[in-house]
Amino acid sequence: MKNKLVIKTSFFSVMCMLYILGLAKVSANPLDQSALQVIQSQWLIALDAKGSQLQRFGELQLVARGMYKLSIAQPNDAELKVWTGVMLSSLAGAKKVGSGNYLAFSAQRMLENAQALHSGILDQSHLANGMSAREALKRALAYNPSRLDVNVYYSAFLTEQNINMLATNTKERLENATISSQAVIQTVN
Repeated sequence: MKNKLVIKTSFFSVMCMLYILGLAKVSANPLDQSALQVIQSQWLIALDAKGSQLQRFGELQLVARGMYKLSIAQPNDAELKVWTGVMLSSLAGAKKVGSGNYLAFSAQRMLENAQALHSGILDQSHLANGMSAREALKRALAYNPSRLDVNVYYSAFLTEQNINMLATNTKERLENATISSQAVIQTVN
């Protein structure tokens, strides 16, 4: 009985070390641009998909899940955060009426964090087709069956002067802030 406990404890310790080493390796690797480009392409396809609201939501949910996981692996990458915010915005708008508010708030926080990391990221990060993240956000907000009030969550990101003011005013506050990733993960999954 005692030997089994020792073996299980040793196995658990080894698994914990492998997990920690795996996280260190992931955070040490630079962003794989091809993974981001693949997800961005999938997002454009899902955004333009024809079908019912539920089908479009399902397609956007799969893409947002992949983008969110990529963003979690690189927590200090402004480009990943801005695209996660854009994709969560489209997912929030695609939910059923009145149920996208929490996702919209999470998308807003992602966009704020991206701006705090790099003040011009919305205009400097582009899709392969040349569309900036700001233009992609506008496009994401066009499909909105959940009837989110776009001005409540995204007005600061839709004009250049608001972006610069937001980046200046929120940098210190955002360094200590975290989004509730559990709720986002549950919604995205």
